[in-house]
Amino acid sequence: MNRPLTIAELARAVEPQALAQQAGSRTFNGPQMIYKPRPQLITAATGVVGGTWTGRVRMPVPDSRCRVKLSVIFYPRQGGAIPVALKESGSIWVAGYEEDTDGVSGSGGMTEPVQDVEGTSDAPTQFPVSAGLAGYSREFVTAADWIEAVITLGGAATILGQWTLQTRIQPDAGALFSWAEWDQIRGNFDPKVYGTGQV
Repeated sequence: MNRPLTIAELARAVEPQALAQQAGSRTFNGPQMIYKPRPQLITAATGVVGGTWTGRVRMPVPDSRCRVKLSVIFYPRQGGAIPVALKESGSIWVAGYEEDTDGVSGSGGMTEPVQDVEGTSDAPTQFPVSAGLAGYSREFVTAADWIEAVITLGGAATILGQWTLQTRIQPDAGALFSWAEWDQIRGNFDPKVYGTGQV
């Protein structure tokens, strides 16, 4: 004979599902550990010919067992197509950064680049790499404390829309987290965009 679940048993049964929904995870046959923070506006593309936007994206690596995705995406104005001029209108240099957590440098929290991950400071990667693509996207698995990207976007009369930052974290293949660990990991993932200019 089946007895009714106690409140504690019921709470344990629904906790994974509830945590997954709070984390922004999608559900396919059960909860998945995928966290996608809200997209952030990098800059509006207003058709400024020769205009540029230069800035930095800064993302913590909450756990070296996570895959961290970085996407810089152009969304054309409603009803518009991806402009041909978008090809190679941007460049990106992604580096792994280490943090001076103990303040040995005299400034606790200072970060410095230690590894080229995409392109170099002298030769950043051009994107989109072909006509028809709307930006740049790559996943990283790294033991660095931070991933930072220096981005430059160029303007043209036909480039009208929004450049946005979209990010995502999820466990790397074979990595296992409890829901309590995952809740802490996603709470430590807070990407930021810094920059100036107009395109």
